[in-house]
This record gives sequence, C-alpha cells and structure tokens, in this order.
Amino acid sequence: TLLAGHSLGGGSSILAADPSLASTYPSASALATLSLGTYTIPSALNSAPGLRLPSLLLTASEDCIDPPSRNSMAVFESAQSNCAFVVSVTGGSHCQYAAANMGCEITEKLCGAHPNITRDRQTVVALDLLLPFLDASLAGA
Repeated sequence: TLLAGHSLGGGSSILAADPSLASTYPSASALATLSLGTYTIPSALNSAPGLRLPSLLLTASEDCIDPPSRNSMAVFESAQSNCAFVVSVTGGSHCQYAAANMGCEITEKLCGAHPNITRDRQTVVALDLLLPFLDASLAGA
C-alpha cells in the first residue's frame, strides 16, 4: 500500500503513516509526497519522527507555497526511515504538480514563483523519479 498526496494531502499522508494516529488501519509499504505541506491539524511535523517507511518527498525549486526548507526537508531530517529521499524538480512549481487551477496559480504569482518548465515536463520528471521508487519499495508488498 502506498500513502501519497500533494500539498496538505502529503501532510495528511504523513499523519496516516503515524502508528499512534492510524493504528487501526493496515500498515503502508511506502510514502510519496508532492510539494508536501506540513501545516495539517495536528501538524505533520509532529508525526515525522515516527516515519519509518521508504519515502520519496518530491519538491519543486519554484515552490513558494510549501517551501521545501520548511516542509519536505523538515520531515526528511526528523524521519527515522533508512530509505528516504528528497528530490527537487528544478524549475518546477507547487501548482504544476496538479491540474491547472487559477486560484493556485494566482497564489504562486503573489508569492513569487517563476516556474521555467511546463506542467507536462514537471510531470514527466516526477514520474521518472516516482515509478522506479515504487517498483523498488513495493516489490515485496
């Protein structure tokens, strides 16, 4: 089973991986996030030290909505997984991990994002990273 999510969905995935919060559910085999947002209630940062799953935290160099330094890197640095990676898609942005959305794109412009790759290119790069990770981490699941 893979836990995955974008933005707050990524933060919710961290919460779902926390055995103290989700002990009645089957354990997951891996975790993947896209532009992880940790400002969930409760905070995903509080659950990060319990993270022991193989984890791929994809970020984007132009993400000013959920800056990697305050979100994905903070989770990575406190996670207890012996198989965790943070990879930033250079030139990508927070909103380009999802379908086009005017509200998100306006927010990016207001916070100063300047993506210099297309949404399609960001998707290709993300899948080139995600699919081998899934093959490896879910192989025995």
